Amino acid sequence: MPRKLHPVSQKIVGWLFLTAGVLLLLGLALQVVVAYYRWQQTGQTGLGGQQLVLGLAMLAAAGIMVRMGWRMRTDQDR
Repeated sequence: MPRKLHPVSQKIVGWLFLTAGVLLLLGLALQVVVAYYRWQQTGQTGLGGQQLVLGLAMLAAAGIMVRMGWRMRTDQDR
């Protein structure tokens, strides 16, 4: 079982996870806007399946980071 962090360190790491997750979500939102404009200009040929898979993986990672950061920030250990 991993060693528990000091409460101050845990809150700092929680803020870092929250910040990283929110920035990743912001980046994904911008990527969706760019993909929409590319769709408007080139149609279906401008979008690839790899972009969709990578976007979904990053969305899952961002959700996990925000969840972990929130739990560490509010000190909810289970």
